[in-house]
Amino acid sequence: MWTWRKDDIEKLRTAIQKHKTNLMIGLLGDIARDIKDIKSTVTVVHNSLSDQERSKVVSWIQKETNPTVKHNAACGLRKKEDNTGEWILRYERVAVVA
Repeated sequence: MWTWRKDDIEKLRTAIQKHKTNLMIGLLGDIARDIKDIKSTVTVVHNSLSDQERSKVVSWIQKETNPTVKHNAACGLRKKEDNTGEWILRYERVAVVA
């Protein structure tokens, strides 16, 4: 049997916490650098487009990323069936709260 002493576990927990903090700081630095690069690229693209081209790009992005359109389309695929879910009301363990 392998036993752990409380102070050994605490030392390990502290070491793990330090490594976790260092990893998070490193990742945040990478993310900040990536965001800066993306912003720079977006600025270059933005400045190279005419107003009309910019409007087309914005419309395309809104069309492709608008979750409402996709949600409404998915809801339209479902048909309401008569008596849907009524079986649960007949189940004796289910209490109906009015």
